[in-house]
Amino acid sequence: MALPALASVAVLQFMWVWNDYFFALILIFSSDKLLATQHILYMNGERYVPWDLLSTASILVMIVPVLIFALLQKYYIKDMIAWTIKG
Repeated sequence: MALPALASVAVLQFMWVWNDYFFALILIFSSDKLLATQHILYMNGERYVPWDLLSTASILVMIVPVLIFALLQKYYIKDMIAWTIKG
């Protein structure tokens, strides 16, 4: 009964931590320990913007949360149905 709720909380917590860009920016001082989401900013050149690399890196960083959501989407639906039946 609690599995859909726990899966929903786990996915939301993962998304929160994955997208927590500014907290990691404050805590990480070394450039070789930056997160994948932070490396995207440093891919810009001074006079040239490599849009192909930026879009590829953005898609690669975005794949992980989308896959986790897709794999655990059935728990979201079960949780929503359970709340509507209880209420």
